[in-house]
Amino acid sequence: MLFTIGFGNLLSIVKPELRFDDFHMEKELAQIYFKLFLSSLGILSIQFLLSLFWADFLKPMGIGFICTIAGVVAASKGWEYSYLFPYAHPMAAISSMLKNNHGDPSNRLQIDVFTKDVFVSMAIAVVVFVAGYFIVQRKSVK
Repeated sequence: MLFTIGFGNLLSIVKPELRFDDFHMEKELAQIYFKLFLSSLGILSIQFLLSLFWADFLKPMGIGFICTIAGVVAASKGWEYSYLFPYAHPMAAISSMLKNNHGDPSNRLQIDVFTKDVFVSMAIAVVVFVAGYFIVQRKSVK
């Protein structure tokens, strides 16, 4: 968020005709980034768990890549149960923010941070991180 605001301010100095200094969206940017972080916690926890099961990089990365594509398709097509699939949560978060704006750029961006998909993502993250903790605790370190 700091880099986004910093480079926006830098652009307003370098190219004042872009009028970046006329707009202040710090609160909205913080809400957007926070919502995207919370909605991706489920993915982070699952990828952490997959990396515990396999020592190599390719299997967890491949599974994550395929699930991400499936999640984007599920969320963008408006599947009613996409909130239950953690890899669809970031796309659902973006889609819900766009729907709240009703496609009108003159409207102030309305951001509801704690939506159903964010709560499901945080619940999945808690469950999977706790399971990962117990798996790491039982593993023998060599």
